Amino acid sequence: MGTSQRRKCIITIEKMLRVLDYRSSITKIEDITADHLTDLSDMMSELSIGTRNRYIGFLVDFVEWSTGQRLPRPYPRRETVRTSLPEAPGTSELESQLSRFIEDQRERGLSETTLKNLRKCVRASYSAIIDEYGPISPDEIDYTHLRRIRHSMQARQNTIQAYLCNFGKFLGWCYGYDPYKRAGLVFTGDVPDRTWITMDQWRVLFEAADETTKVILALGAMLGLRLSEITHIRLSDFKEGRVKIRGKGSKIALINVQSQLDGLIAGYLGSRAELLGDRDEDHLLVRVARDGNVVAADDHWVQRMLQELSLRTGIPFSCHTLRRFFCSTMVDAGVPLYVVQNKMRHAQINTTLRHYVYVNPQRSIEVDEMLANQLLT
Repeated sequence: MGTSQRRKCIITIEKMLRVLDYRSSITKIEDITADHLTDLSDMMSELSIGTRNRYIGFLVDFVEWSTGQRLPRPYPRRETVRTSLPEAPGTSELESQLSRFIEDQRERGLSETTLKNLRKCVRASYSAIIDEYGPISPDEIDYTHLRRIRHSMQARQNTIQAYLCNFGKFLGWCYGYDPYKRAGLVFTGDVPDRTWITMDQWRVLFEAADETTKVILALGAMLGLRLSEITHIRLSDFKEGRVKIRGKGSKIALINVQSQLDGLIAGYLGSRAELLGDRDEDHLLVRVARDGNVVAADDHWVQRMLQELSLRTGIPFSCHTLRRFFCSTMVDAGVPLYVVQNKMRHAQINTTLRHYVYVNPQRSIEVDEMLANQLLT
């Protein structure tokens, strides 16, 4: 845990202890119980489930360190759906069909990650139908079953939509009838927690970053790379002004490297060489492990570097914020949308438009101001 993370952890624990002292007159650590954790979690209901879990986890670890007692953790868990098939008539038939379906999709060229997700979608949807209706043969499932279970599946709307859509494709492949299409389900979708930065904020971040973090920032904002793509870059991937990127679904992309970015990386390689000494490591980003050894950086380390920069500057952002900034910068510069789609490496233009272009709140504010200036002045 980095210095800023430790500081945040301590401050959070202190706040929760003060609340317990004020509301429940708890003055001794050993008096804290699981019920108090539940009360604290309820008071933080405006926060996301993940944040509440993390904060309560800080307190649980502190209590264990202080007293040796490990409290049960009765705070909210993320909503999930069951992805294992129950023991019921029809499951063996579904598994047999599913195996053939997966093999067919593999021959089409789908990645193993995508195939794993397909299995998950089919099993989760079929399990939900059995829970709702009891044992039922896969070939008896129709659109009415899907309309009903969409309300009983405990997950995000986008997740339920993906599960049922892929389940419908599976049934269509097996029996020639896709109940998902017939159901005509309408999903309002979840409001995602997206962060955006402006050009002025980008300059503040870049100016405050150290040499290593500047490379991470540039890879995200100048090449539009995802978190995992950044951590998997190797020195051997750079060749003739281009870099090989391992993208989603094991897709390989060759991306041009700007001369400015090349200069940043060259400067970083000097300090990297001093850090490594005589050790050989092909990964571009390296870090010092707890035991003192220099190892390849991972996603968690990159996230921590960006979080520490965010705390220093007071600008909330993540690695994917940089990818959105990469997209919005091109759009603001008047780059044609089909070029933006290509640079973002999206298979569908709708993905670019829906998640990266029109939802930028800063652009909406600027349009509002433009309309006011045009109509009222």
